[in-house]
Formats: sequence, structure tokens, C-alpha cells
Amino acid sequence: MTMPVAVNVSVHQLILGSEELFWAPLRVHDIPASMIELEVSEPAFMENYERNVSILKRLRQLGFGVAIDNLGTGSLSLYHLHRLPVSTLKIDGSLIRNITHSDDTRKFVRGLIQLAHGQCLKVVAEGVETLAQADFLSGQGVESYQGYLFSPPRDRKTTEHMLAGWVADRGVKSHCEAVTMAP
Repeated sequence: MTMPVAVNVSVHQLILGSEELFWAPLRVHDIPASMIELEVSEPAFMENYERNVSILKRLRQLGFGVAIDNLGTGSLSLYHLHRLPVSTLKIDGSLIRNITHSDDTRKFVRGLIQLAHGQCLKVVAEGVETLAQADFLSGQGVESYQGYLFSPPRDRKTTEHMLAGWVADRGVKSHCEAVTMAP
């Protein structure tokens, strides 16, 4: 069993970074690119769409996963969404919060999920705080969840301890010690 890692990447890092920025840490720790998913927020991604698509296409060719984070908070059109070289769409928590209160939001989120699955993309729901939200999303085939229902944000030391326990419980050999988290 392997444990992929998602890494938030700013558009600034995409612009200034070369492939080496992304490859160097992986080579040092012998981690395949397929174990890393780069997350770029939807609003930031749209700043220079064509350039960012080109950069992300190259990173996908190298084996990295790419996620559009905060889907639903920017101005990404269906035309642009269709052309993105991504593997995952992360639906923003502001939409998830309203799925138990609004038929319109439920329909919209259901449509986003169907659209993503129609493009063979994985879906992550952010901001899941209640069982009702998780049940709805599960019924729609959402693959992964983030939110307080599962765990609040943790500091580095707590996260490292949790990961070590997760790895030990499953007999997984991991490069967890190679993962650098912000202090």
C-alpha cells in the first residue's frame, strides 16, 4: 500500500519553478512523481490560463497528479475545465456547507461531480463537517473527503505522529519522514 501526498502549489511557484523544483526533492528521497498530487487553486489558476495549462501538461507527462483546488470559488468556465490537464477536482467547502440546506446547491454539486466523473477525474469534497454531507457525497460517488468531520487541522508534530501510526497499523513502508510540512 502506498500513501500519496497532496502539495499546495502557488501559481507563482509554477511560473518561477522549473521541472527541477518539483523533481529535486523526489530524487533525494526516491519518491515517484505518481505519489505527488500538486494542488493549484481555481482562482489563481485562471490568472494566466494558457501558460498554466502548458506547465501543468508537462508536469502530468512527468507523472505528477494535478488537482484544481477550491473549485467553485473562481471563474473557471466549462470550456476551460474541459481543457485542463488535471486528475482531480476539489469542490470548495463553501458549496459543501450548503448541500444539506439548499436543493439548488445539491443539484449544482451533483452536476459538478457528474461532470468530473464524466472526464474520469477523481473528486475530493472539502469542508465536510456533518454525516449528512458525507452521506450525500458518498451517494454521489465522491472518492475523498476533507473536513472537521474527520479531523481538524493539525500541527506538524501531531501530523507526523498520526502518519507514523497509520503507516505502522497497515504495515506500510513509507517515505513519510521525507515529507516536509510547514512549521
